[in-house]
Amino acid sequence: MQPKKAQGMPINVIIIAVIALILLVVILTITSGKLKAFGKGTANCKAQGGYCESTIVCVKPKYTDVQGTDCKSRTDGKTLCCIALY
Repeated sequence: MQPKKAQGMPINVIIIAVIALILLVVILTITSGKLKAFGKGTANCKAQGGYCESTIVCVKPKYTDVQGTDCKSRTDGKTLCCIALY
């Protein structure tokens, strides 16, 4: 009588799953790092081609205000970032 073999997962499947998990973690780390760098660049009003304005609305025609920029942290009272519409 032959002994029964265990019906577990083959070692190849386990190795492939571990490699896939490691690749997933690396891709997520790279992606989250790039998103942080992108967020820092968009926080700068001048880097987006805009200017800081102290009024409630942008004065120049064909300009719009953008939220979440560095204009709010300025000490000269200019809190609105105005960027040209293209």
